[in-house]
Amino acid sequence: MLDQHTRIVLGQVDVDGKTNELTRFRPLLEALDLTGVTVTADALHTQREHARWSTETKQAGYVFTVKKNQPRLYRQLKALP
Repeated sequence: MLDQHTRIVLGQVDVDGKTNELTRFRPLLEALDLTGVTVTADALHTQREHARWSTETKQAGYVFTVKKNQPRLYRQLKALP
């Protein structure tokens, strides 16, 4: 996790061979006050659970990359003007 303004690493967690990045999203961010912050994440984290947790629990906004691994969402966004 990186502060975009200062470019300082704020936190990191190991991803061992028994799990993947998806399971490390919440543990990485859990202890932080994210009220009013915008969380950015790559396409792997474009998950309803991550979006819901970010907004409802942490009171944060989010920008997640949408690629074709989310075909329905990708099509909906692609159709926007």
